[in-house]
Amino acid sequence: MKTKVFIGSSGLKYEIVETIADRLSDDVEAHPWKSAFPVGEMTLESLVAEAHRVDFGVFVFGADDQLAADIDVPRDNVVYEAGLFAGVLGADRSLIAHEEKVKMPTDLKGLTVAEFPRSRSAEEIADAVCPILLKAIRGKGAKRWASVAGTLEGDWWQFSLAADGGIERSKISFLRFRREVSGSLSFKGDAWAANGDRLARFESDLSAIDEKFQIFTYHWTGRWFVSKAEIKADPGAFYGRGEIILSPSNRDRGSGEYTTRNDSNRNLDDQTPVEYRRARPQDIQFMDGNDLSARRKLIQRRLVERLPDR
Repeated sequence: MKTKVFIGSSGLKYEIVETIADRLSDDVEAHPWKSAFPVGEMTLESLVAEAHRVDFGVFVFGADDQLAADIDVPRDNVVYEAGLFAGVLGADRSLIAHEEKVKMPTDLKGLTVAEFPRSRSAEEIADAVCPILLKAIRGKGAKRWASVAGTLEGDWWQFSLAADGGIERSKISFLRFRREVSGSLSFKGDAWAANGDRLARFESDLSAIDEKFQIFTYHWTGRWFVSKAEIKADPGAFYGRGEIILSPSNRDRGSGEYTTRNDSNRNLDDQTPVEYRRARPQDIQFMDGNDLSARRKLIQRRLVERLPDR
């Protein structure tokens, strides 16, 4: 998974943004500001959400406005965005490439990593700043690996290690973790039988993160797509709690457990041990697609790979 980099500028400097994004695309997942925000939706809320989604912010400070006849300054909104990203990501992850002789805000001078000459083409400017930006980005790496929320964000397989006979008959689930605007983490998921039939749908309700021990704890609610008689409980009223413990040696693996309860059957209180594996890009394509046969085969294949004796 590539490092995610937002690239901001004024409208006057957007050609430079596009060129920088193109030059960096082999090494990072670049988010030029026009593509990061749908038209008309570049609000404070969406800016904060984007800052939580990426690992770095890169901002092009050009001679966009004049403070006086001989003093050029960058556009106010770009200055604000650089400060906002520095507040969310840390000052060392909000990087500024500025045009020479542009007056820099005093509070943001420490964010400067590259300078480019005036009256040059976008290609020449990218030639000047991209090696410096890449060096800074590679030196720090992806921020998401430094936090539980950043590591879990994305799509994961959850493999049940429960013995047959309990309420938990699904052997595999597909979970999608997403960070909210506030930076908190939530997930939604589907549970599948070994033959590829969907058994249940669920989502997190409340959650907490222990960064020291790399643990994500949560409460969940959900429903089963089977009859009440079959599971001896109201299929639309399941809930429980769980935890995910990230592997200290492999950020694509984890382990944990969750409980399953239902108020219509007070005797139900199952505890299911589980293991986690990050989904591959091709997995996501099949799980999102409309080819049910291909999805079934994928689920069966992942189960065979993960649990050959089950």
